[in-house]
Amino acid sequence: MTFIDDVVAFLEGFEFGGNSGYDYALALGVFLLSILVLQIFKYLIIGRLKHFLVKKDRSKTAQQLLDRLNKTISFTLILFISLMNGVMVIETPSLLDQVIRVIVYLLLSYALLKLLFVIVDAFLLNSKVGKSLSSNLIEFLRLFFKTIIVVIVLLWFLSNLGIDTTAFLASFGVFGLAIAFALQNVISDIFAALIIYIDRPFEIGDYIQIGSDIGEVEKVGIRSTKIRVLAGNLLIVSNRELISTRIFNHKKMEKRRVPMTIGVHCSTPIEKLREIPKWLESIVTGIEGVTFDRAFFTAINDYSYDFEMVYFVMSRSYSEYLKIRQEINFKIVEVLEANEIIIPYPTSTVELEGQTSVGA
Repeated sequence: MTFIDDVVAFLEGFEFGGNSGYDYALALGVFLLSILVLQIFKYLIIGRLKHFLVKKDRSKTAQQLLDRLNKTISFTLILFISLMNGVMVIETPSLLDQVIRVIVYLLLSYALLKLLFVIVDAFLLNSKVGKSLSSNLIEFLRLFFKTIIVVIVLLWFLSNLGIDTTAFLASFGVFGLAIAFALQNVISDIFAALIIYIDRPFEIGDYIQIGSDIGEVEKVGIRSTKIRVLAGNLLIVSNRELISTRIFNHKKMEKRRVPMTIGVHCSTPIEKLREIPKWLESIVTGIEGVTFDRAFFTAINDYSYDFEMVYFVMSRSYSEYLKIRQEINFKIVEVLEANEIIIPYPTSTVELEGQTSVGA
């Protein structure tokens, strides 16, 4: 009797758990064949496709997705899928079949989540569409899409285990309505955050003014925005309140308009009055980063002759603006003093019999 005859005789006579030896042999064949097919798919098809993309210098995003797909199909996943396929052709205890089924779908769900998360990140971070969006909107969309993916994969997992998801969805809908009603202000803040992300009235690092509060935006969250004010305190404003008020974004300002009025004493000779606008223009044009607009003799007041000057500081920095304005003021005072022109202050003259006195 040959070895093959011995094996055939053993299989014909062997029986365990309601399955013959032929059944177990078939199950083993299905198990091994499944491993072989999945490994071929993993290493040949995915590997060849990746090699083709690299050779053709195609999108790096596609290469990253193939890398993730290759890592997602782990040997543990292949082993349990093959085991489930092999067990399906024989009679097994329902508990064992259910345990294997749960493990397989848990692994598949986990692998599917990781793969879909990578697709979302690749689309939002590496695609042309994603690069055109603000960082805040990208983070919001990542959270939104990943939450939707988790819910869908969870429903798929429960459905494959034979659980009726219709009742689950109905319960979830009622529960969602109750939550939405209880948290309507929070939901309003979330939608307000979405408006901020899309409209982009300001971004992190921008210097903004809301009412009397001025500061730098530190974080735009789902519910609120954090602003570091000049005093050093952290101002937290709800997004719903933020989009309903006027916002001055100083970082968007390309140049800062500076109007100022210079008053000189009424005793200033007309010759010097005619020269003052030229002096002011010379002062402003001599400072880098400043654009002169105009300077005119605009008013005759009780105590002074007033000149109005307007110039632009070509900087968004508030500290730079203050430095330039200070330098211009110093030079104006220097020119007036050099030409013996008095900067007036309010005075009153009282005439008495036989004398005149002047008092402040």
